[in-house]
Amino acid sequence: MNRDRWTELEIERATLCRQTSPEMSVSELASYYNIERAVVTQLFGEVEETSSRRKRDQRTTALTWAAQNVGAEIGAQQLATIANCSLPTAHRIMESRADVFRKIRRGTWEIRDPHADRKAEKQGDN
Repeated sequence: MNRDRWTELEIERATLCRQTSPEMSVSELASYYNIERAVVTQLFGEVEETSSRRKRDQRTTALTWAAQNVGAEIGAQQLATIANCSLPTAHRIMESRADVFRKIRRGTWEIRDPHADRKAEKQGDN
């Protein structure tokens, strides 16, 4: 199949995808149906870039929020909402940073300041 025919078929597929999912933005449509960017640009015009949230951004957001809310009690669902991540990702963040999130009871964690805890431990050892 030559490139022109492939492009023609891809344009037809993109049009059908648009008819099937009119509620999606053009960038969501292109991503969801895996439509080539050149075809999307040709058919719908210039497409704005979507800012995808990376796991590192979610982790940074969660830890920044935690640093500002030391002493608070939080659930995994609350952290998932704050960090704009899934519930399993929120659990992974809390489990990987036991120095920041101390489990109090099932489903509840206390936010700790690891630097202050270390400093208190050093002063207690003297």
